Formats: sequence, C-alpha cells, structure tokens
Amino acid sequence: MYKGTSCVRFHDGITNGASWYVIDGGMQDWSYAYTSDMQITIELGCNKYPDEANLKSYWDDNKGALLAYITQ
Repeated sequence: MYKGTSCVRFHDGITNGASWYVIDGGMQDWSYAYTSDMQITIELGCNKYPDEANLKSYWDDNKGALLAYITQ
C-alpha cells in the first residue's frame, strides 16, 4: 500500500483491526492476558488471500522494513 495503491476501507493505508475483522480469544488476546506480551498483526495489502504468484513481491517490497522492525 505504500506504493500508492489504496484500499477504499483504509484511510491513508491505516485501519483499526477490529473494524476490519473481529477475532475473540485469539493468540494476541491470550499472549497479552497470560504473559503480558504484546503481539502485532501486519497486513500488507487489501487482499486477505493474495495469489501465490504475488507473495515474493510482498516480501521484496517489505523485507527491509520488517527486518528493521524485528531488530528494534
């Protein structure tokens, strides 16, 4: 989405995850409640189930940012 493609539902590429889809009792809830561990979900595009042919481009486009994030 940083390349200028946008999702109608996401203003400036940002959404509140609970507004997009609700998950009750997921791993993030358990992890926070029982270990005080914060987890994140990163959505890289509008299509929840992208074609396999597009996966490498998602990785190539976001590899640097993802590696920088996890090394913080």
